[in-house]
Amino acid sequence: MDPIVVFKNKAKETGSVVVEKKDVISSIEYCLSLIPREKKPIVLDKRKENNKKIYGVWGLEKYAKEFLKSQKDILVVEKNFRDYLGGIDVGIFKADLGIAKTST
Repeated sequence: MDPIVVFKNKAKETGSVVVEKKDVISSIEYCLSLIPREKKPIVLDKRKENNKKIYGVWGLEKYAKEFLKSQKDILVVEKNFRDYLGGIDVGIFKADLGIAKTST
């Protein structure tokens, strides 16, 4: 069976959603469309700008990070993620591969 189909099926079993996009910017734009406009932190954290959505990113190309940083209502966090445990809205992490058997 096609490993991509297996990956998608396993992801569905865990309640995850797999959405294929043609490039990184399209993927980021998709993520932007999912986040509610109103920000409500769950617990206190070291956030300096409560009015912004917080994106935790790791491994993204410079142009993709710059695209995110150009959005007026987003704070991009690239390190010290533990300082934002109560408020990271989206995590975008570049992966080199996916494991179809476990959908990870």
